[in-house]
Amino acid sequence: SWEEIAKFFSEHGKVESVKKRKSGPIGARAYKGDAFVEFSKEEEATAVVTKELKYGENALTMTLKTEWLKAEREESAKAKKSRKKPDGEEKDGDAEAGEDEEAAAPKSFPKGVFVKMVNLSETCSREDIKEAFGEFGDVAFVDFARGQTEGFTRFDDPEAAKKCVETLTANKKEIAGTVPTLTLLEGEEEEAYSTKVAEDQAKRRASIASRGG
Repeated sequence: SWEEIAKFFSEHGKVESVKKRKSGPIGARAYKGDAFVEFSKEEEATAVVTKELKYGENALTMTLKTEWLKAEREESAKAKKSRKKPDGEEKDGDAEAGEDEEAAAPKSFPKGVFVKMVNLSETCSREDIKEAFGEFGDVAFVDFARGQTEGFTRFDDPEAAKKCVETLTANKKEIAGTVPTLTLLEGEEEEAYSTKVAEDQAKRRASIASRGG
């Protein structure tokens, strides 16, 4: 459990949060065997990754999150390049300007998973948002493009979305230089946006199928 992980690492510094990473389809996500552990001080995190630690019988492989994100971006860039057609067009469409979508996205979503973001920095990227929000749970997609000042994020879990909004708002957390205003979509606004996302995903899949045929 995340409590056991936090207790284990508390011997090496003050643990602020633990996020266990999961993968798989919505509703059947499984623990991947790794996690993000946030310490209160950067020097604590830097020190712990240099140690040879064992969790139970397993030797731990540890790296700083900044280094992990860099490796993930490089891997993503390679994968993106491999998906390009000879004329330079991506087989899957332009992911940077849109949202992260599952291959088989659902037509409806749980209540309370959409977070509206206002007052974002013009230099903010989707990776910045994912890094800040990812501490609270799995981020399904970020509907935002660099240069915009508003956007939306969808979590897989309503509780994660709620905790994200409450915690970042209370802490006045900066993302790429500004403190955004975060709200959970509710009522008609939530229903309208949920419908729009489902319709956009359906159109996108139809477009991909058309190009593939």
